[in-house]
Amino acid sequence: MIAHTDEHRNNFVNMINIKKMSSQLPRSTAHFVRSNAKVCVHTLLSPGPMFANATHIIELSDQLILIDGHFFAQYGQEFRELADSLKKPISRFYVTHDHPDHYLGMGDSFRHVIVYALPEIARNNISMNC
Repeated sequence: MIAHTDEHRNNFVNMINIKKMSSQLPRSTAHFVRSNAKVCVHTLLSPGPMFANATHIIELSDQLILIDGHFFAQYGQEFRELADSLKKPISRFYVTHDHPDHYLGMGDSFRHVIVYALPEIARNNISMNC
């Protein structure tokens, strides 16, 4: 069930407004999906037409699992702010495939998070913490 509620969107927008960023890129949008009572999935979409992509947070009762990143640093920071707003530790960050729009913009936002990727992805991206 997909729920794009005003309450969840407003919570995210209010949280982002705490840390205003000087940027010329349009803001990303957050969506909340609840698959069942134990798992919540949060998705952050960067706007098109420039490298529009989605990142995901799987929220469990005691941890967060992140799936893919963004191309631009601004969206990586917005993704980190969304993760931090959930007040749970990030246990891992998965990069699903070797396209720069899935990791390049993550930079300092996730510097100390363990990144999981296939060996061929890790070989091509020495700077990742794989």
